[in-house]
Amino acid sequence: MPVLIGRRYTEIEKEAFNAVLGIHLAYLFCHQTAAAPDAGAHGQVINISSVYGHLEPKGSGVLHCKGRVIGLTKSVAREAGSDGVTVNAIVPG
Repeated sequence: MPVLIGRRYTEIEKEAFNAVLGIHLAYLFCHQTAAAPDAGAHGQVINISSVYGHLEPKGSGVLHCKGRVIGLTKSVAREAGSDGVTVNAIVPG
């Protein structure tokens, strides 16, 4: 995975940015949508985010995709809740 912490956003290549999004967000989305049909009425989804989902220290703007993990979790929870599926995010740090 590309090292992006501490780098200014103007120094980050598009490929590195896309790699980080793919790891932290697209991967999560694909697995949630694949698991949804099998979740059943009491299914549970637990996503892993980061303290960077709430905080934005200088030099870590690209890691704000962890904030999008929280947003995706909330969105899926609203939709899946009516099917009896619980969706939460763990935010270590």
